[in-house]
Amino acid sequence: MLAVCGWEDSYSNFVGRLLEGLSCPRQAIMGVWTHTYPCRGTPGPNIGYIQEAIRWWKYWLAGEDTGIMDEPMYRIWITGEERPRPWYAEHAGGWAAESAWPPPRIQPTTLYLNDAKLAGEPDSGPAIGVRSPATAGTDCGRWGGYGGICPDMPIDQRREDGQGLCFDSDVLDGDLVLMGGPELFLVVTVDQPHVTLTARLCDVYPDGTSAMMTYGLLNLSHRDSHDDPSPCPVGEPFRIRLKLNDFARRIPAGHRLRLALATQHWPIVWPQPGLPMLRLKSGEGKVILPVRPANPADAKVRFEQEEIAPPVPTTELAPSRDKRTVTDDVGSGIRTIDLESDHGRTRIDDRNTEVGSWNRDVFRIHPDDPTTAELVTECRLSMRSGDADVDSYSRTVLTADAGHFYLTWNLEVREGGRLIETKGATRHIRRDFA
Repeated sequence: MLAVCGWEDSYSNFVGRLLEGLSCPRQAIMGVWTHTYPCRGTPGPNIGYIQEAIRWWKYWLAGEDTGIMDEPMYRIWITGEERPRPWYAEHAGGWAAESAWPPPRIQPTTLYLNDAKLAGEPDSGPAIGVRSPATAGTDCGRWGGYGGICPDMPIDQRREDGQGLCFDSDVLDGDLVLMGGPELFLVVTVDQPHVTLTARLCDVYPDGTSAMMTYGLLNLSHRDSHDDPSPCPVGEPFRIRLKLNDFARRIPAGHRLRLALATQHWPIVWPQPGLPMLRLKSGEGKVILPVRPANPADAKVRFEQEEIAPPVPTTELAPSRDKRTVTDDVGSGIRTIDLESDHGRTRIDDRNTEVGSWNRDVFRIHPDDPTTAELVTECRLSMRSGDADVDSYSRTVLTADAGHFYLTWNLEVREGGRLIETKGATRHIRRDFA
């Protein structure tokens, strides 16, 4: 099994799980890309993905020794220092090598959640808590980001940190490399039966800039079982374990680590019906960080330059554009997040076929009322080829109250501008702890 993925792909956790869970011959490559091919994906740098795939197939299908099985089990990108931006052309950092996963060389390092501090020893203190507004999470990026110049990435987290409960480490006296998924252990008390907890681990610069490195979240109704969820025991302390997403990053000397806890993560996670208060006692919680020592084998990781077949000749008829707009209506209090991707219009020259597409996601919510949450998704596809002239348009609206989700959808198909088919429906879906 050869698994290939990138850190900016929302599904990147599967790679480590496959390496850990399978017993067959296996390797993996974790780069920096979004949900696309490593030979043309963004952000860069790209690699010779096709050459690596051919090496693998020739070895296992044709019996040819290509040297692929001499490569380390996991070739993995360690992101370097880079300030948060909504998109990147290329990530800083470099390649690393691991002969097994989880890496036996990792040094688990425990830091305790004291009063606003991450420290090597617990320090008992007062109970502290957080009740995040329903808008918390706005600056944390997009699930399933597209990469390229689409502004999908997490931006400076200082606004988010101000809506959460933060614990800062001392200033680092040397560079620190983290690789893997941090684990968080807490004893918490809540005032409502349905609560979502989000934990973000950030790299805090000397000037205060906060860059999100990884995050994890847990619907606390699933604290003991995903198969048999149950309401949180209101007013009674209970234990939770939360593993954050795998990542790899080098944090420079002079920076700090920040663990930030919140009870909302909009719009990546649909909010619970209420605004819960989550409390914990200083010194009782801890986070275990996967600290990675230097490995001389890292310098041996090499890839060929990316190669792809010549693209099909095309002509741009209308340019593409992407935008992410966040607006606050001061009068109503509603925050709107508008994500629009117009893929333009292109002619495939040798077929004289024109294609175009456009999609838009609009999220609305009031910071004091999670039940105002609304998602409107629209998508348009079109094609012109010879006598064919077809367009499709879909619109889906999702809302919810305390007991149900409400999903309304409509699909229209046109030929030559004339409506030839339309369908739609509304569904009520029981929330069932969601």
